[in-house]
Amino acid sequence: MAGLVAGFALFSAFVAWREAISVIRHAEEPSFNFADLSRGPVKVGFSNYSRNLLINDCLSTISSVYGRVQPQRKRELLLAACSETASEIIAETPSHAFAWFLRAFAAAELGDFQVFNQAMKMSYLSSPFELWLGQLRVQTAARFYSSLDDRSRANYASDIVVHLMTDRGSEKIASEMFRNPVLKNHVIDIAEKLPENVKWRLAEKMQQAAGTGRGRTVSP
Repeated sequence: MAGLVAGFALFSAFVAWREAISVIRHAEEPSFNFADLSRGPVKVGFSNYSRNLLINDCLSTISSVYGRVQPQRKRELLLAACSETASEIIAETPSHAFAWFLRAFAAAELGDFQVFNQAMKMSYLSSPFELWLGQLRVQTAARFYSSLDDRSRANYASDIVVHLMTDRGSEKIASEMFRNPVLKNHVIDIAEKLPENVKWRLAEKMQQAAGTGRGRTVSP
């Protein structure tokens, strides 16, 4: 009995340590995370929370100014390591949409658009209605639009429609539109085919985002 209790205590300590590592790393600067994450797939905690923290750290470090100014070889090591980390999470939880997105993002940055399209499709299939994740997919799909295959383009359009169906989603995508002209044109083209109340809401959010109300708007 004492051995069982001791074993359980050790296991609990191990789980707590793995969870704590994710939280500690999340608080570090990109320069520290870059070196740490580049060493290879990171042993992630057992909770979904710690997994999401690790994925977010990879994405933040890749996209940071520090991460973008690194030599190409060092950056490729980080991208490959983060992709491998995503793959390990997916191996344990095949429906982890955020991990699929990290794999897609890393693949696009590495120029592997076959993996990019496959991972984007899996992220969408695993979580088609989660607004925050759809926003990440929309931003990335707009950036690499010319490399999307037909299925990924259809999913991209669906993610946009999900945004336009709610007040919060319309506000978020309107803000992004004024930072991304490619996305702006795509959203307007899609909105033109949607009900009148959707077009009115988007037009209002675009005016709020623009401040002056100028620019191309939908026809309500």
